[in-house]
Amino acid sequence: MSHPIRDYFLQVEDLRQAAKCRYRLADILLIGLCTYLSNGHDYEDMVLFAQTHARQLDELVDLPSVPSHDTLVLMRDA
Repeated sequence: MSHPIRDYFLQVEDLRQAAKCRYRLADILLIGLCTYLSNGHDYEDMVLFAQTHARQLDELVDLPSVPSHDTLVLMRDA
């Protein structure tokens, strides 16, 4: 499941405690980029984008489920 954009985001250092992380930072960043390019503006738009495009995203990211708005806020604050 290699893709140049995802590979780029995998290079970003994730400073969170790995054992407590359900979602990869690279996957969330990719969803954020796709949301932004689709004229999304906030975390609710990211969730909506991920839900709406779950099938297509499944080819690019390895998510156990679509992260919630609260999860995205917690990741931002980590």
